[in-house]
Amino acid sequence: MWGPWLALARWDALDGATRTSTAAGDGADATTGWDAEELDAGPATVETDVLTARPGQAITAARLRITLNEPANLSADNEALTLAALHFSAPDPAAAVAREATDPTTGVGQEETPLPGAADAANPITGARQEEALTGATTAVRPLSQRQHKPRTDLGGGGSVWCSPTSLAMVMDAWGVEVPAEMPRTDVPPTEGDPRVPWTAAHVFDPAFAGTGNWSFNAALAGHLGLDAVVTRLGSLADLGTLTCAGFPVICSVAFNQEDMPGADYSTAGHLLVALGLDADGNVRVSDPACTTPEEGLRTYPAGAFDAAWATSRRTVYLLGLRGAALPQASEGSRAW
Repeated sequence: MWGPWLALARWDALDGATRTSTAAGDGADATTGWDAEELDAGPATVETDVLTARPGQAITAARLRITLNEPANLSADNEALTLAALHFSAPDPAAAVAREATDPTTGVGQEETPLPGAADAANPITGARQEEALTGATTAVRPLSQRQHKPRTDLGGGGSVWCSPTSLAMVMDAWGVEVPAEMPRTDVPPTEGDPRVPWTAAHVFDPAFAGTGNWSFNAALAGHLGLDAVVTRLGSLADLGTLTCAGFPVICSVAFNQEDMPGADYSTAGHLLVALGLDADGNVRVSDPACTTPEEGLRTYPAGAFDAAWATSRRTVYLLGLRGAALPQASEGSRAW
């Protein structure tokens, strides 16, 4: 038996348009046709971009529905519409699912609550391997710094928490997308950073979440600008290497304490960065937006430490590519992208 429809989000690419997800644990929206009492009796709740079964309930199937809000003179089939929004995961008590939604007010480099479990120093990739040469769009990723942007109370806090739009801007640019720049404004402080980052932040900002880390909003913007984009989970560093070796830079969700991540100068309860490839030892080459200047953004993090940090999000990624381009074949035993 199907439960009531839950509203996940309203998103629009137009400047100044209403973009908002559902308030935590709610899911109520006039467009669903269900009242609050019916929603409370349903089997699931919505928190930002995550559908969660209520205690004692189980989700065995789900339906998706899109309501288009186009003007009457526009046809809904003017542009291909692709919906890929479901990924079922059983609760994992071994991983504290830390993500940017944990605390949108916590900035990179600020004091944060220590995460349980130190990163394993062992390298999870075994066997001899060759240095992975950067290829495809991974060679075109130009580092950007989120820290160069001033605080912005209108967009979730500004540069200290803009890891997601900064990473997204890097990868969209690498795929040849002409990302617009924010025009100078008199009501916000000038920035030393790349002006495409605040424009991106404005178009992924979620007032209900009070931040720019709504995963589905980030994928939606990339899709609007002409790319294929999906939020998914990978199974291992080997899967990450398969994608980067095929030329796909991958935006990874990580969380760690500074002492557990050699080469990092910050701790984070939830952060996004761009993985570019693996070195000969399986260590992860990244473009990390949590850098003081773009020149400091290219780093290599130890494989074991990176994998432990990435596992806190169950290895969640934003995966972007050219429209219609084929992804590499997942290795045998790995989950499909």
